[in-house]
Amino acid sequence: RAGGFVPGDTIAVLGPGSVGLMCIQCCKALGAGRVILTGTRDDRLELGMKMDADHTINAAREDPVERVKELTDGLGLNLVVVTVGSRDGLQQAIEMAPRGSDIVFLAHLDDPVTADIGLAVQKGNSIFTVRGEGRLSVSQALSLMAQGKITATDLITHTFPLDRIQEAIDTFAERRDGAIKVIVHP
Repeated sequence: RAGGFVPGDTIAVLGPGSVGLMCIQCCKALGAGRVILTGTRDDRLELGMKMDADHTINAAREDPVERVKELTDGLGLNLVVVTVGSRDGLQQAIEMAPRGSDIVFLAHLDDPVTADIGLAVQKGNSIFTVRGEGRLSVSQALSLMAQGKITATDLITHTFPLDRIQEAIDTFAERRDGAIKVIVHP
């Protein structure tokens, strides 16, 4: 059920990193009606709007759970996709997800997280994890790209020649100048 939503659904994507930004486009390509993006960096939220998000919420300035309720007229979401690796991402998703909805966890976390799973059980939410690797995922992504339904061009923020590879690595690791994806070419 997690991947089979119907057109018109409202989906929240938590986290405007490269995975979250691509997720916006994929949700739209697969029939989502509205996509709400949450994050803490305005530049990434602006890029999210460019990549077809309908609404953005800066979680550093407003409560994303309350704002989602406002944006959905209290009806909530059909799906919450967690792409943010913060410790509170899963908890926000559980609080944001209405009764009977799904939560898909795409984020990679280095440390264990604590969340109120009992609340998800009370609301009858289903929590899925996904690791998008392998031939099937790649072929689906390439197909959507070939159809022009998704593009990764806006994620490429820096390019470097091979002889400047250390600068490229440092730029990516330190997120210099808002680096998202850094390309090294011959």
